[in-house]
Amino acid sequence: RVASWLEGWVGVSPEGEAGALTELICSAHGNVLVGRGSSGLVGSPMGRNLLVERFIGRLAARRPVVLWLDDVQWGLDALFLCKHLLGRERDSPRQVLIVVTVRDEVLPDQHAAVELLGELLAFPTVTEVVVGPLSPEDRPQLVQHLLGMEGELANRIEERTAGNPLFAVQLVADWVQRGILLPKEEGFGLRPGSAVQLPDDLQQVWDEPIERLLEGRSPSVEASLELAAVLGRDGAYSEWAQACDAEGLEVPSDLVDALVTRGLAEVSWEAGAVFGWSFVHEMFREALKRRAWDQGRAAGFHRTCAAMLRSRPGADVVRRQARHLLAAGDDRAALGPLLEAGLGLVHQGELRQAQIALEQRCEAMDRLELPSLDGARIEGDLARTELAREQGAFDLALELASRARDHATELGLHVLVADAMAHQGALASTRGELIKSRELFQDALVLYQEHGDLESQTRCQRALAMVLVFLGEGQESEMLYKKVLAEYERAHNPYGRTTALIGLIRTALLSGRLKEAESRAAQAVKLCRHFGFRVSLAHAHNMTGEVQRNLGNFQGAEGAYRRALDLYSAVGSPDADIAGCNLALILVHQRRYDEALPHLESMLRSFESKKRSAHAGLVLVAMLPCFAAAGSWDSWDLHLSRAIQILQDASMVEPDIAQMATLGGELALEVNELQRARAAYELASSQWQTMGREAEAADLARRLAALPDADG
Repeated sequence: RVASWLEGWVGVSPEGEAGALTELICSAHGNVLVGRGSSGLVGSPMGRNLLVERFIGRLAARRPVVLWLDDVQWGLDALFLCKHLLGRERDSPRQVLIVVTVRDEVLPDQHAAVELLGELLAFPTVTEVVVGPLSPEDRPQLVQHLLGMEGELANRIEERTAGNPLFAVQLVADWVQRGILLPKEEGFGLRPGSAVQLPDDLQQVWDEPIERLLEGRSPSVEASLELAAVLGRDGAYSEWAQACDAEGLEVPSDLVDALVTRGLAEVSWEAGAVFGWSFVHEMFREALKRRAWDQGRAAGFHRTCAAMLRSRPGADVVRRQARHLLAAGDDRAALGPLLEAGLGLVHQGELRQAQIALEQRCEAMDRLELPSLDGARIEGDLARTELAREQGAFDLALELASRARDHATELGLHVLVADAMAHQGALASTRGELIKSRELFQDALVLYQEHGDLESQTRCQRALAMVLVFLGEGQESEMLYKKVLAEYERAHNPYGRTTALIGLIRTALLSGRLKEAESRAAQAVKLCRHFGFRVSLAHAHNMTGEVQRNLGNFQGAEGAYRRALDLYSAVGSPDADIAGCNLALILVHQRRYDEALPHLESMLRSFESKKRSAHAGLVLVAMLPCFAAAGSWDSWDLHLSRAIQILQDASMVEPDIAQMATLGGELALEVNELQRARAAYELASSQWQTMGREAEAADLARRLAALPDADG
């Protein structure tokens, strides 16, 4: 049905989009799709944001769209979506008005929501509108016309709700549900013989349904319902039952049915059976949580939930466990889960969520008054280094890694010293300092081996293998990647497997084994989609584009690069520049030089501003064909001179450098610019020789030998 709707309403039905939207709709209603593979998009906020953005974009192409996000204080996902859409507006303007409503009285307890709302307000197109109580002259209109009530009861409601529309609407809805009010031709009227007691406030509106639900039930049932509220809005029935069992609480079989009948809960289904249930009204759940705190049971319930979750599978379990431990006030116990959750979110490309988890960990350490020279502080700095590196905040990452190394050295924590050195090695590689990077990784590897840390040793070998690729040491790099892949397969580490596979695509490309690279790229994309590794999926798409470009399939390459660019941009990864650069290289291959040059100039400015010198060197070489085609020989000379110096300093080796230099040489030769052709060919030849690509190196040697002397 979704596919038919897309086709009829939007006019298109892109492959996979209908399935992904169906999966999103089902997950929103608590249902699980059976009998089809996951799209891989709905498993994370970033993936859902991309899907919703595309859908809204298609609607907005036909007519203006108003997107209303209600009660966002209860859901960070809605705020992430809003920020994502606003962040993309400059590049993809649409006819979309976003209306976000938030209840400010509950914000003091929602620190992450407050921070995100502040980020939204920083956008120049965002306006804040404070909605206060209705004016006295408008209050009768709400009660009499909208709710269809009049007389003495209407006056009492108007007086008690004091211009709060939510209070009035929910009060009347509660009375209708209880049968106190009956529908009339226009609005509602009091059931004959009924008497009503007006609640003091909105909180009491939700307390009364709880009392009616629990009437005649045991205190154990009351506690089990509170425990469900503490566990979360949505949950598997088995989780609730396991937590209740740990507390020795009764789980009556009719309780969920009673909640559903009253419109307070809804069930979710999987394979025709009830999988779980969720609260319909967040305020009802909040009222139950408040009762648990008032009765002194909430902290214990949070600890029970955290202990129960330790035995449960799922990517989000560690984050939920940390949330319960923080709520219970167990800051020290929460440090480990928060660290694991933060790093896991970095690997999934959920960088904003990762930042929240690691900031919560810092706040917990502050409450514990841990000194700066503490292993937990150092671990936090290292995790924040990895996050900052993925966000492109390289100066901050270097500062954190250096501080972690100094503190770990002072405490004699040698494995943490090695971790800090490995991060410094990764940062050196990003900046094009490949020799320094190799030395740092090799020194870290020695420390890991001395202390028998196999997991860290494998991770360090993987990073070292990447540096060796850029240094043109393909054989040694491939041996390391294969060793790493075997270890990750033995350890059942899917994230490690994806990174090793992506590395093996690089080594296959380096040696010109394109069919092998194509096969490994398809395997990497499939694995990343299955496990929801967003950043790795972007890398896999980018490498797929590299393979297809080298095969001459420029259309396929462009599609892969654009998928990578979307993913990189969505998570705020600096590698978006790499995908953008690769798109420009397609234009060069297609000899669309006038179109390519502005893109390359933009990429050069970006790489230089981020001190990614090796990538800047590649762009400088890629600009040579553009200058040759335009006859801009002064620019050619300047850029080639800079490129040679940068690439020598970085010891950077890359097939794209050799290909672009060769093309530039060919164009120079066509117009008899012999010295310039020779210089470009010599650069290409040295690249192919370092990579061990003998056939390509021999071809360049023949070209160089055939060049006449420059003086004629």
